[in-house]
Amino acid sequence: EGHTSIRYLMIWIKKGNLKADSVIKIKNKRFKIPIHLRFGAGKYRIFLFGTGQKGLSFNSLGMLEIENSDQKDMRYLAASPDIQSSHPLIKRLAEKLIKGKRGIMAKVRAMYTWITGNVRYDYAVFKRKILLHRSAIDILKGKLAVCTGYSYLFAALLRSVKIPVRIISGDGKSRYFGNRWIPHAWNQVRVGRRWINFDSTWDAGFSRRGGKLIPRRWRWFAPSYRWFVSRHRRRQVLLK
Repeated sequence: EGHTSIRYLMIWIKKGNLKADSVIKIKNKRFKIPIHLRFGAGKYRIFLFGTGQKGLSFNSLGMLEIENSDQKDMRYLAASPDIQSSHPLIKRLAEKLIKGKRGIMAKVRAMYTWITGNVRYDYAVFKRKILLHRSAIDILKGKLAVCTGYSYLFAALLRSVKIPVRIISGDGKSRYFGNRWIPHAWNQVRVGRRWINFDSTWDAGFSRRGGKLIPRRWRWFAPSYRWFVSRHRRRQVLLK
């Protein structure tokens, strides 16, 4: 927490060969960023970098070491600077959506329904190939996202009610983009012992039929593995 003249702050949190990174936009020269040590017990090194303008190289601001005694590995359950699952707005919405729902899949479906029906795809950002940083809370407030934003918000809602979820970075191939492989992101939710794929980006929005807007037919809500990998290529699990 403090004051600064920089506009963007980059944080690396490292424990052994594990690293989580986030870029934070500083507003009104003030910042207050909780640091979550999500990889269990051990020694963490936290690196800070800053820049005055977006797109310029970051300069090192310092490093600190912290010892964590908590044995729990919370990498897919705890909040992070991009996935603010402990934010009151996120928690309030999640609790409202799952009220009366029983079982993990019923809760996941409620949150998936809300995201695909309320967050619009930002075609302007996609077409201009802008590297625009938006966290889960930014997406919730603006209701506009590309694939990373959809996956951040979906993860934040699920983590806020203790459902393990992670973000996958890879490539997707869709007829809307000429059936060519392009960079993409989606989610995997832990249900029992399995990680199940969900792609809210490609299920989002509405189609027009008979002069009326109707929700699109879902194709990417817990689909078969064979169908999913025919259109998705996984590169890595992001430690967000």
